[in-house]
Amino acid sequence: MSALGLAFTSPFVVASTTQFDPGPPRSLVGQPYTDDFTIVKQFGRSTPSARSAEQTELAPFWEGNASVHWNQAANQIARANHLSMSRNSRLLALLNAAMADTAITVWSAKLHYGRIPAEVTWRPATAIPLTDPDGNPDTEPDPLWQPLVNTPCHPEYPAGHPSQNGAAATVLLSAFPDDQVFTLTTAGLPSRTYTSIAQARSDGNNARVWGGMHYPSTVAISDALGEAIATWVNVNSMQRHGERH
Repeated sequence: MSALGLAFTSPFVVASTTQFDPGPPRSLVGQPYTDDFTIVKQFGRSTPSARSAEQTELAPFWEGNASVHWNQAANQIARANHLSMSRNSRLLALLNAAMADTAITVWSAKLHYGRIPAEVTWRPATAIPLTDPDGNPDTEPDPLWQPLVNTPCHPEYPAGHPSQNGAAATVLLSAFPDDQVFTLTTAGLPSRTYTSIAQARSDGNNARVWGGMHYPSTVAISDALGEAIATWVNVNSMQRHGERH
């Protein structure tokens, strides 16, 4: 199935694709969009940019498959904490159900808001070189601006990777303290070892801005969306009889 096909898929646990509708993105005219535009323009540009060397390395690393990253983390953390077979089974089922329902919700919202001409779902790769049509006097165009990481060809809002980071980190933090050691891999790049679930979540989210693909406000909303879905799935599924809320 293509990623777009997820927009037409029924969720596994949540009631519908609109149960956790993130709402519309911010408008073009106003401080939130101006801040979004300015930060991505500075930090997401291929070169030169305001990024540190570490941030430049993190952007393509976290372009890797979010499901693979977080399942790597979950498996390593579960082994290190000597989870029983039953607890490990629930952890992995919960992790993947929450991430799946988050992906389905996000793609449904991408399709919905992307169809509305007045909603701001264009990517920085379009917005920054072409600010004249946006009606915002505080956004200055840069015709030569290019993102560090190639821009995906689907609506910017909401954001897939940050929503997955929010969902997965919420599941893991519901079962373990934050200080866990795990190593993540992305094909063709050096592996990265983390000692904090929250730090991995933060790096993964910020990487979408450093890579020039997403705006900070979209990242924050999408991460919160994933967290909300994961919390609901945790409370309302895979509980012992009589324990479901």
